[in-house]
Amino acid sequence: MVASLANLFAPTLKCQGKGNPFPHRTAAAEGVIECRVGAGRHDICMTRNYLEKLALEILEQTHHDHADPYDTKNHRLFSISAFHTRRLLAEVADIYIGVAAIPCLHATIGEDPMVAIETCGYAAPADNFNGAPSKHPARRRVRLIVIANREGDIGSAIVFSDDPSDPITSAMGSGMLSDKLSEAMQRLELVQSLPLNNPGANLK
Repeated sequence: MVASLANLFAPTLKCQGKGNPFPHRTAAAEGVIECRVGAGRHDICMTRNYLEKLALEILEQTHHDHADPYDTKNHRLFSISAFHTRRLLAEVADIYIGVAAIPCLHATIGEDPMVAIETCGYAAPADNFNGAPSKHPARRRVRLIVIANREGDIGSAIVFSDDPSDPITSAMGSGMLSDKLSEAMQRLELVQSLPLNNPGANLK
């Protein structure tokens, strides 16, 4: 399966002007998403660029896991601990099935505060071309990491096969894949808060 990354993560891949269809840039990262002290598994302070930087770290760490990192057979999901320990949750042929399954993996994810997705596919300029990105004459092969915390906040890193030394990061993720991951993480938090999944809950 080839993911249509132009649709999955549109803000990073929009065409700008008549020059390079993918101008290299890093989205601004300001403010604080979350900072909870003494809150158990959420005892971690996340600025807006925390997830962005972690996505880039994972992108670099996973590069050598594949014979061809830009043409992997499956998409991978990882749970990420507060200390950045990465655990493989699943390898899936359909990225959306994998993301939808995140709440069902609550026992495996446990206390880990974040989940990351590793995927690859074709990206194309956001122009008037009506075909799939893989058919666009200006298509480019890419790898993408999207990471979300329990509140659904997103960070991402993307790199193009023809310019691997210049990845693009964003702390303001949006698009279909980012939205689905954000929703799944919020559902995960809800599922784990249910009394049957939280032995410490008050069952009065």
